[in-house]
Amino acid sequence: MTSQLASPLPESLTNPGHGHPPVSAWHHYPSLEYDPHAFAQATIAQTRQWEWDWVKINPRGVLFSELYGARYDPADYLGADVPRLIDTPYQRLEQLADLSSPTHPEVISEQEAVVRELRAGLPETPLYFTIFSPLTTVLQTVGLPITPSPVWGRGASFGIEDFWHTTPELIHGALQAALQTLIELSTRLISAGADGIFYALTGTANPLITPDKHTFDTYSTEYDRQLLESIGGRAILHTCTDTAHPEWFLDWPIQALNWDSFGRENPSLRDIAEHPSAPIVVGGVQRELFDGRHTAQIAAQVARTREELGSRPFLLTPSCALPPRFLNDTDLRAFAQAGRSNS
Repeated sequence: MTSQLASPLPESLTNPGHGHPPVSAWHHYPSLEYDPHAFAQATIAQTRQWEWDWVKINPRGVLFSELYGARYDPADYLGADVPRLIDTPYQRLEQLADLSSPTHPEVISEQEAVVRELRAGLPETPLYFTIFSPLTTVLQTVGLPITPSPVWGRGASFGIEDFWHTTPELIHGALQAALQTLIELSTRLISAGADGIFYALTGTANPLITPDKHTFDTYSTEYDRQLLESIGGRAILHTCTDTAHPEWFLDWPIQALNWDSFGRENPSLRDIAEHPSAPIVVGGVQRELFDGRHTAQIAAQVARTREELGSRPFLLTPSCALPPRFLNDTDLRAFAQAGRSNS
């Protein structure tokens, strides 16, 4: 069950009434993410083509640091999910004291337009807009990794250890500023037509980013819960990569919980779903199978996940965003058909 502070998921996702779990998948659109209209129309087209039961609105994954002046090259994705970082105004850790109001608030208005267009094109489909956490936003803004992988482009001149050893007041001040911006962004997107947010902690629960749970609770949990409570828990929470610790979030004010259940040191969907206080779980198929070479395994994994979870409600999705360089209709068709099968 979800936290008492969380709103329930839309009825179409908790009681679909068609004999199979709600199905969806998402990926980035590297060539379209800086064109709000093109991005919205591509998302609408994919949703209609595969008849997704709900949509994770998957904007460019750098818009949160762009709010604070980080600059990226939209022509250089290197076949990956995010463009190359050109530079950031925060070249030294002491400059965190300058992180306050967004320097590019037009990014918020741009995403409001995306949500309004999606709502007009998909009037009955639940929409969840991806929002990064305050900690993720601050780390990304200064050019530090948000998952255990290198920053593509001009990363920070200091390391993650330096970040944790700087003055706590500097970090908390930046986190508080990011929190207020993200609350405003989330509230405005819900007002524009989103049903809720897909709240991404990215890889910050991994010990290679945040060294221990005490540090995570001090610099993430305190702010995460404030943001989630500000929107009434209308959120699907995502904790990314290996060692993602989904068990840390069972009592948070969220509607559902997504993590890579195939990652190292991560529990299975059933492990979490069996917990008496667990929210609805999200996932079921390993994202790496969507490479054009494992189509039969995708269908088999869908069947296995549905069998393991039985009558428990869950949302069937890949374990994370699909790699755009491998995206193909054959794999998506196999996933969609297996997910909707009533056998």
